[in-house]
Amino acid sequence: MSIEDFKIEKRLPGYAISEYIGYEPIVKIPSNINRHEIKVIGDYAFSVNKSIKHIIVPEGIKIIGNLAFAACTNLETIKLPNTIIKIFPNAFYRCDSLKTIIFNGNKKEWNKINIMASGLENIKITFVKSKSEISDIINDISEDMGKEPKDK
Repeated sequence: MSIEDFKIEKRLPGYAISEYIGYEPIVKIPSNINRHEIKVIGDYAFSVNKSIKHIIVPEGIKIIGNLAFAACTNLETIKLPNTIIKIFPNAFYRCDSLKTIIFNGNKKEWNKINIMASGLENIKITFVKSKSEISDIINDISEDMGKEPKDK
């Protein structure tokens, strides 16, 4: 994954990821690009990307835009920071494989987020508090990505 895989634009309250053009299964969104602090994942930024399985959103991101991850049909997990204040409608529309949101915070912090998105009701929210817990989860995801698929 390269910084060139991300396109950005100026938006309030800072810069936004406006498009991701990469094809990696694990995407770690950068917190800044070319010294521009990223605060928003823009509308449609990752939509219809069939390669992504896991996304790690860094601390500092405040807003996830409308249809930001729409139709990322292979997306299984997303790690969100406790800096998120708003998730717009349909942010995860047609993310049929999304089973877990890993939230870097507690339930009280999660409940403070202005979640306008529908479809999150059946998704497991895992609350983590320490950096070591997050590191363990990310390492588990990375290890799973390197394994050969199991026969059914």
